[in-house]
Amino acid sequence: MKMKRKLRWCYFFLTICIACFVCIFLIHTQKEFSAPLNTVIPIVQIHKSKTEVEKKLRSRPLKKHNFKIAKPNKFNLPKKEEPYWNPRNSDPAEIFRQEFRPFTHDISGADVSSVKYFMDRCSEIHSDNLTVMNCAYDSVMYQRSIKLRQGCNVRDENRTKVLDVKKFFVLTRRHLLWCPVFKAASTNWMKNLVKFSDRSPQYVSKLMRDPKKSQPNVLARTLFPLITKTRFKFFISDTPKPVSFIIVRHPFDRLLSAFRDKLEQYKKYYFNNYGKKITKLYRIRGKKRFGEAFYQKSGANGSPLPVTGRKGIEPTFWEFVSAVIERGTMNEHWKPATQLCSLCAKSIYFNFILKFENLREEEDYFLRRLNLTNVIKPRWENRSSEGISRKIRDAYFGMLNTRELGLLYKLYYDDFNLLGFTLDSSYSSAIPINFTSVLNHHLQGPPY
Repeated sequence: MKMKRKLRWCYFFLTICIACFVCIFLIHTQKEFSAPLNTVIPIVQIHKSKTEVEKKLRSRPLKKHNFKIAKPNKFNLPKKEEPYWNPRNSDPAEIFRQEFRPFTHDISGADVSSVKYFMDRCSEIHSDNLTVMNCAYDSVMYQRSIKLRQGCNVRDENRTKVLDVKKFFVLTRRHLLWCPVFKAASTNWMKNLVKFSDRSPQYVSKLMRDPKKSQPNVLARTLFPLITKTRFKFFISDTPKPVSFIIVRHPFDRLLSAFRDKLEQYKKYYFNNYGKKITKLYRIRGKKRFGEAFYQKSGANGSPLPVTGRKGIEPTFWEFVSAVIERGTMNEHWKPATQLCSLCAKSIYFNFILKFENLREEEDYFLRRLNLTNVIKPRWENRSSEGISRKIRDAYFGMLNTRELGLLYKLYYDDFNLLGFTLDSSYSSAIPINFTSVLNHHLQGPPY
């Protein structure tokens, strides 16, 4: 009995649900066709009502939008923005391999950095002036690369032989590789990299309007982002092999240029990160050595030459050098180039080693050799017409004694030795001693 009673209630609730569903369906159909429930609508009348609705919808005015519809071009293809430079089969790496013709035989005893030596040798073979110049600079670049590789092969545990990929700018599609040595035309070439980009001038100008990305180094890194070590290894072993180049500068001139640009005058970032610590460590010793008057306004606030904008709270050149040789205070602007760009790494070979001191001629040759004269125009920003003059060099390095000069030379020994730099006569008044005696008397063992 109980089971039958439950089944009756289930049937009752089911019939109620079905009735509700039917009612809802009928109400919906009444709204759609606008007809009473007890009337039957013919099929023709339904078709007429639909056509009338369609006519009303078509007669309504379209809403106006703010955007404009772009007209398709002739072939109905999207317009592609042209990059700054389209190589069109003019691969710099291919051009370099085909036209690079240096003297590769042994020339021991000759000054491999002297263009005149190779100019004389090349003029015996070629008659055209441009060909002679290319031959001479080809030979100079080849000898510099060989000198660097041979010097790096000498066993030295302290040399950096691990490649730091983060320091390089990899131009994958252009087969070019560059490591910036700061204070050696790096800013100019950061701006030159824009011309090698695959991005359009419109995109680059948009980046330049952005305050966070308008700085040359940030802009260059945005256009040529970092790549992984694996991709880097594949890139340098690609065929044709990429052309790698670097611009170097005399180590002492680069050190002095970095100090005068970053620390001699007050610059918030460099003062807070370097200057404040240096003055705290060496100001008392400096006053004992140079006297109180040297640090006053009458003494140019601790500078050997008058400097506009110097307040006196900034470190002096002697304090800066003392922090470098005693504390190892380093920054990419004065770090030795051999360490900064991992010049002794076995996986990379620099084809072009340009020197800042003769950059105008060597840069012209470099662009001409790679057929890039129509792409890159030489820049001469952040560089005075004479560079660092003898007067300035002597005034600053005259603040150092023989021991400090010897330790500084030891620190930059690889830059001097591997890159072919020497201490020329312009240092004679600032350094009135023989550096060989400095190394023998003040340093224990060979450099590094």
